[in-house]
Amino acid sequence: MAVDPMSRDARASPLRTADPASAASGDGAVDQLVGWIVRVESGGNAHARNPLSSATGLGQFISSTWLRMIRT
Repeated sequence: MAVDPMSRDARASPLRTADPASAASGDGAVDQLVGWIVRVESGGNAHARNPLSSATGLGQFISSTWLRMIRT
């Protein structure tokens, strides 16, 4: 089933479309979640930029978040 990651439909939730076996064991669950976030935030484009904020990159980090992460 093709899923629109921008849909508000509960059936499109990454938690509902994850492989039940990997979700139960924890294997790959984080990778699946990160993949969904990247697809929704940037469409997989590492050079994506939000023209209305400082958000850039795959995860659309804003400047203050990025600086906080590298200082930790």
